Amino acid sequence: MTHHILVVDDEPDIESLISQKFRHEIRQGEYRFIFTNNGAQAYQHLTTNPDIDVVLTDINRPVINGLDLISQLNTLSHAPKIVVVSACSDMANIRAAMNSGAFDFLMKPISLSDLTVTLEKTLQAVAKEKANQQQLDQMRLQFDQMRLQLVQSEKMSSLGQMVAGIAHEINNPVNFIYGNLRPARAYIQDLMDLVGLYQTQYPEPVAEIKECVEEIDLDFLQEDLTKLFDSLAIGASRIRELVLSLRNFSRLDDTEKKNVNIHEGINSTLVIFSKSLESDTRTT
Repeated sequence: MTHHILVVDDEPDIESLISQKFRHEIRQGEYRFIFTNNGAQAYQHLTTNPDIDVVLTDINRPVINGLDLISQLNTLSHAPKIVVVSACSDMANIRAAMNSGAFDFLMKPISLSDLTVTLEKTLQAVAKEKANQQQLDQMRLQFDQMRLQLVQSEKMSSLGQMVAGIAHEINNPVNFIYGNLRPARAYIQDLMDLVGLYQTQYPEPVAEIKECVEEIDLDFLQEDLTKLFDSLAIGASRIRELVLSLRNFSRLDDTEKKNVNIHEGINSTLVIFSKSLESDTRTT
């Protein structure tokens, strides 16, 4: 990884001295130095190049001095580490710079060995901050994923409760209908047998009964009534299957974790969406 270092200094020899001192690191791609003459140029460069890791600046600069540059850099979302350079007699400004957020300082004339140690220490701090930021971003991503899962779980829980309530409300009347179909069929069959017995014993009914038999089409009624009960039984059975599937889907009776048969869940889902699947099959 290449570390980007911005040097703010107008001394003519500073660029050649630093380039010569760190020629190995530059050649290996470890360091990349950018040189500017004043604080205004440095700030403009930083606003368009957020990859700067360290700013090495003289406090006493033209256009924008070192202290003002520190204040401006502190407003950036990607503020780099700042190392200030000043004379030994300028301790007041060095103290002010450190209080404003400078990471470290160097005394003039700059010792290249001190510069090397200071850059290494500063870049280590930069690397640590980047690692912490990556960890923070990862934790934030995990938190967002957990929050999304919780929201989704809450939605599914609400859906399950709604489905369970609907299944419960439908279940009782459907069971009542389904349970009474068999005796109702038996009662109707008894009445039909009775009508047949009357027709056998009294083959020539009075005119009024004949007229009624023709009006209601008794033969068709007797034949269709059986089919009607068969249809009612199929419909009620279908509703019972749907209610059972909804209960399995919502796990209405589950109060704790337990082993489940995944095939039942798949079958329940297929029953619920069978009509949609048939429609899609016909469409394709």
